[in-house]
Amino acid sequence: VSGTFSFEAEREVDNEDGSVTVETVNITEGEFSNVPLQIEGGEEPTDPEPEDPESLFEVELDGELYTGTTQANINEDGLAIAASSGEQVFALQVFDPAVGSFDLGSEDEALILYDLDNSNEESEVYIPIEGTINISSIDYTNNLISGTFSGTLVEIISQEELVMTNGVFTNIPFENQAPVDNASALVDGEEFVANTFAEGSLVGGDEVSLNFISDLDNSIVLNIPQNPEIGTYSISENPPYSASYIANVDTADEVVYDAQADSGEITITSFENNTVVGTFSFVGEADNGDTINITQGEFSYQF
Repeated sequence: VSGTFSFEAEREVDNEDGSVTVETVNITEGEFSNVPLQIEGGEEPTDPEPEDPESLFEVELDGELYTGTTQANINEDGLAIAASSGEQVFALQVFDPAVGSFDLGSEDEALILYDLDNSNEESEVYIPIEGTINISSIDYTNNLISGTFSGTLVEIISQEELVMTNGVFTNIPFENQAPVDNASALVDGEEFVANTFAEGSLVGGDEVSLNFISDLDNSIVLNIPQNPEIGTYSISENPPYSASYIANVDTADEVVYDAQADSGEITITSFENNTVVGTFSFVGEADNGDTINITQGEFSYQF
């Protein structure tokens, strides 16, 4: 324990003539540092609860700052963030959300809609002609998302352009309405996103094998206990904590990269309501000696 202190102390002195004299002393600039404590009885001291991170949404539109109250969710249509300021609504949509960059010029990747008066059907509405939305983090444990965006919008009818700069969304709370089963990672630096329903199957008595498949027919398999405990576990070559990466699933070119012992770890960050959430990383090796590096892995699965 460390701290500072100051106080005034006094004492009463009995004199020979029967009178009493009060003497004082001032203690100032007191300090104590890193004093060990021995707790005897009572409750152990606990760290204070961390404060909720502060949310922020803002963007400069032709140099004018726009900020608003946000609502966000992730569902089967992807990520949607809407920032309202009076009757104005500024909305972002990313159709396959993950950490990475999304092209506003591609209708299949991302979209922005800026409505100057949401209560008026004839209001001016702007859509993007170019730009990017960058998602820097998605925290599925606390349901928070952060990122940046910039580009150029155009009004649908008048074709008036509006330049977006310094767009940022930080620690925006979202409601997760998407299927719980999902996974993402970097595979040799390339993004892997599971967008096919995950499969879970029992391995032995109390282990489960989770199979996450991408639309490129690649797969990440994680083996964990059926009732995992929160903690970090080193990857082994066998269950309960093992993994593999399968390229070109169910084709003639299929290659299995089994995780090498102690090449990474699986971290269980939460296990509530039969839903497990965690992170992972490992180095996989194929039979021919080729290796593949899996980093920044995240997953969730409902048993």
